[in-house]
Amino acid sequence: MQESHALPFELTSESVSDWLLALDRLFLTERVNSLNSVLNLLVSTPIEKNTLFVILDRLTESVLLLSKLLEHHAEKMDYAPDKAGKWMTAAMQLPKKLGFAFAKLTKDSGLPDPQKIVCVYRALQILSLVNKRSTLFHEAQDLSVWKKFAELYLLAETRHWLTLAVDDRVSGLIAQPTIDAAAKHALLFHSCHPYQYEASDIADIFTATAELTAYVQLDPASTDFSLSRWRPDALLPPECTVPEKTQQRLLSLDISGLIDFFENHPDQQAKFAAYPGLLNRLTAYYEIRRSVDPLHAKKSDLIVGSAQSAKFLNILISRYRVMELSGTNQSQKKASHLELVPLEIKNTIASLSSKILAGLNGVNSVVTSQLTLFATHERAFCVAKIANQKCSQDEPTIIVQEGQPPCFAVIRHIRIDSHTQFRNLLLERVEGEVYPVEIGNKPGFIVMRPENEPSELFLPPDCRHGNTTVLAISRGIIAASLKVEKFLELNAHFARYQVSFC
Repeated sequence: MQESHALPFELTSESVSDWLLALDRLFLTERVNSLNSVLNLLVSTPIEKNTLFVILDRLTESVLLLSKLLEHHAEKMDYAPDKAGKWMTAAMQLPKKLGFAFAKLTKDSGLPDPQKIVCVYRALQILSLVNKRSTLFHEAQDLSVWKKFAELYLLAETRHWLTLAVDDRVSGLIAQPTIDAAAKHALLFHSCHPYQYEASDIADIFTATAELTAYVQLDPASTDFSLSRWRPDALLPPECTVPEKTQQRLLSLDISGLIDFFENHPDQQAKFAAYPGLLNRLTAYYEIRRSVDPLHAKKSDLIVGSAQSAKFLNILISRYRVMELSGTNQSQKKASHLELVPLEIKNTIASLSSKILAGLNGVNSVVTSQLTLFATHERAFCVAKIANQKCSQDEPTIIVQEGQPPCFAVIRHIRIDSHTQFRNLLLERVEGEVYPVEIGNKPGFIVMRPENEPSELFLPPDCRHGNTTVLAISRGIIAASLKVEKFLELNAHFARYQVSFC
């Protein structure tokens, strides 16, 4: 028998089972510490790989069950924030260690391929669960989890394991027939922008999307029905690399089969329609794009990209002076009531923004595109046709229309006309007053809303902040501090947070 070193059990399945039974009698914190310690020892101790596989397999259900209990404790309202934060961290770290342990086994030449396939599959499933937990707690995504996820997918792809049948049913994990299906479930869930929902809805969406993997495909070609784009060789989450700036191959999540499925199964369509915006997202905004109303078109200017948008807003703001908050007894958190008034004439920012932009156009300053915006049946979305302007999915823009304040919008879908090379952009408006800010020498935007509605902060994608972090605006027209309430979205162009004023 192998030496078990400092492990609290012998290297047999029976000994592990006895130890797990004893573990159940301990307090929750002791159980977490014991399992953490054992997982650390297992990956650092020289153990015969078949034996290690058996032990990890035996530990899996216990780790998943305990982490689910930790998730439940983290969500309970009667815990102090610091205590809930500890449960939350443990609920993510414990399965992450297990997933990484299975991933490490896949690299060992001493393990037979059938067991390696199970290790890849189970590691992907566990890491998907970790990503779901990050979403439940509205914490920024763990990039190390996505890196390991991509490495496992690339290994399975190289070894031609993606479509092999896998029979591995574990309580706490949603069974999938293949490694490919497990990967598609994780990508599909991620592509739903699940951070925008509440915890109970997120759990339901994770479960529901697991049933849709047969109707989506990972395709090297980007089409009009591509929901998201992933470059696994970049070892990053989907949408975190700009297509025009990399030569790495692209895998698009094609949802054309999903659209057909929903059309043939209205009951399933209704189930997903219960979550605001989810059906639109799952179908790559297909119905919204089809609802363009040519009779409701407006002339507009569009500024594409963070740098150009910030430049325009700063020039616009430089023409104004900041007035005092309405009412002398208003606190700093009422910053959303700031009013900007022109220096030259008393008018509103809405009436002057298009005039100022017209004066800037072609003056070696702000690059703009004059175009027509078409309404859709969803108020938050509009469609623009644009030429001679490079742009990417999820890139920030500013819409400038006469008589309207500047509107922050995000490019959610791009369709290129093969005949004219015009780009049809689906823009999602982010309602509120948009201002440029600088936080820790990092430029960004804040979209402020009335005081009973949360504001949103858009920062460069490498700016990662945990919930409750307090951020000071170091430069801009607003002198205030912000508290991060929730992480909302990450892509190649921005990290998005829900914030409140301190």
